[in-house]
Amino acid sequence: MCVEREIQPLVVYGMQVDGLGIIEDEVKRNERFFDLFGSVYVAPPVFAQLNSLPRPIFDFRKVGTQKKYTLIYENDSLKTARALIYEPNNIDYVVFYLKDSLQVEMCQREVVTVEKTISGRIEYSLSETIKEMNISNELTNKFVDIFGWQVDFQRLQKGDQFKLIYEENLVEGKPIGIGKILGIY
Repeated sequence: MCVEREIQPLVVYGMQVDGLGIIEDEVKRNERFFDLFGSVYVAPPVFAQLNSLPRPIFDFRKVGTQKKYTLIYENDSLKTARALIYEPNNIDYVVFYLKDSLQVEMCQREVVTVEKTISGRIEYSLSETIKEMNISNELTNKFVDIFGWQVDFQRLQKGDQFKLIYEENLVEGKPIGIGKILGIY
């Protein structure tokens, strides 16, 4: 029996990359933007366009250590660069198309906000309960900021309970931060 299946093309950052090489890495300490092209070939006219890119479009001085980048290149003998994608944070990314002439595109991933609830009972101290429940520092700080003047956290006792209703921001299903605190009990 023969089963036909449609093969889906591999798409990365909106580009079909079947048959192309991909390098994913992070910017290393003391590495400059142009160092990222060390293992691929960029045509001299395109490289000149990159070099003369105005700062309002992209400021090369702001390339940060440990920020993710992706290089997409042809599988030819030169490893001719097709695109470089630089990600300054979890939401934004910049695509440098390098094929025949330089094109720069600023992009953003969709941020999805979901409502979450967490509740607990203090067994020893609030800080130990928070630690045991793996509540993030960001959420803890927001919680404490709201009640910092109203609750003496040192007087909380064993058996006291709390409940938080808050927003969590997700990009591609991964948490990237806490939104608003919607309710606290």
